[in-house]
Amino acid sequence: MKNNQFLNSVKFTKQSDDGTFKRVTENFLFFAHNFSDSETRVYEELGNQIKGEFTVTAIKRVEYIDIFDSASGNFEAWYEVVAQYDSASEDGEKTKKVKNKFLIASDSVKNATKEIKEELDKWLVDFKIIKVGETNIQDVFPFPPTTAEFINEELETVNN
Repeated sequence: MKNNQFLNSVKFTKQSDDGTFKRVTENFLFFAHNFSDSETRVYEELGNQIKGEFTVTAIKRVEYIDIFDSASGNFEAWYEVVAQYDSASEDGEKTKKVKNKFLIASDSVKNATKEIKEELDKWLVDFKIIKVGETNIQDVFPFPPTTAEFINEELETVNN
């Protein structure tokens, strides 16, 4: 079982810096088992953070190969990085270009690029950064530790 990621659009009333109220739709990334679980997690996690009523207006499955939180803990936005590497075919004669998407928290495109290069340098394949762009994701909610531990145990059982 892999970690499913769902982008949830949530509509609610938000108070701006000047004190006025405005209806906004913001996106949040949740790890969940399925669409229903994702929506349930939105209400559990955001119910304490958002004052007043809110509605989940859309849920979309997304797939990031890896998600890197900010090393310093201070970041302005989540950035999507598309990286490419060459994969040899089984017979070794042809190579295929494989693109992967990553998500990284950073304070600028420049720093996101620098930080993702540092992370990808640890991998065994040579990546080429194709694109780095700011997303409209407000926050990322991984599986709660108990769920993640359960999944890891389940995977170990299947693999052994």
